[in-house]
Amino acid sequence: MKSTRQTDMAQKIRQAAAEAGISVPQLAAALGTDPETVERWMAGTALPPTQVLADLAHEFGRTVGWLFGEGQIAHEPWILKDQFFSAKKTYSWLRGYSAAREMWLTCKALPLARRLHEGQVRKGASGVPYIVHPLTVACHLVGLGLDEDELVAAALLHDVMEDCGMSAEDLLAEGMTPRVVRTVQLVSFLPKESADRQEAMAVHYRGIGADRDASLVKVVDRCNNISCMPVGFSPEKMASYITETEQYVMPLLEMIKERHPECYHAVYLIKYQMLCVLESLKWILD
Repeated sequence: MKSTRQTDMAQKIRQAAAEAGISVPQLAAALGTDPETVERWMAGTALPPTQVLADLAHEFGRTVGWLFGEGQIAHEPWILKDQFFSAKKTYSWLRGYSAAREMWLTCKALPLARRLHEGQVRKGASGVPYIVHPLTVACHLVGLGLDEDELVAAALLHDVMEDCGMSAEDLLAEGMTPRVVRTVQLVSFLPKESADRQEAMAVHYRGIGADRDASLVKVVDRCNNISCMPVGFSPEKMASYITETEQYVMPLLEMIKERHPECYHAVYLIKYQMLCVLESLKWILD
């Protein structure tokens, strides 16, 4: 079923292509995609991925706002960022911070996370080093005043079971405590191949919700992920991720607030950020 947004944008693309005298094959070649994909955009059966909107608008001499039905607003071309902080500087800062506070597990987890994620990149075309993500999650927790050694170490390692093939035994052998390992296990979604995804997801989040550290790591992890969605997600993937976040992750914030009142102020800031991003994206995607 076509959304109003898809129909309106399809009309805009057809109109602009006709006015510019650009054929479907020419537009596909300019954008590095195939004519069938462009035809779906023009038919309104699919939306262009977020990362190509700027190039699409440029081909027509328009703005991205115009594609979304907004007025033509004159401005200098924006330099779009897909990485907000330097991985090298963030790593150095967190290393110095953790050493000064004798957070020795965090000091061990930093080089371990960097080594395990070496060569991995974030979603998107620009190849942002993956280590930026766990570093950001860890620094987010520190910035919220949740600079507990085991919590921050778990944040740095939260994806190594899913993405790097590490086991609980591997992490224990690397000097991590059982609490850190448990947190990483709980936030890792590793369902059996035969399992129903929805049922597995529900079980996964019940386990997270029963544990304070896992809940905190998960909500900050998701906060970072939804903030970066436009860089590497298609509109369809963003819509699915928004639904999953509202169904499973947002309730974790309420559970943390009720069960762990010492985290109340941190939860407020995380919830504010997540709601702002989610509602903004829903307005754009609707």
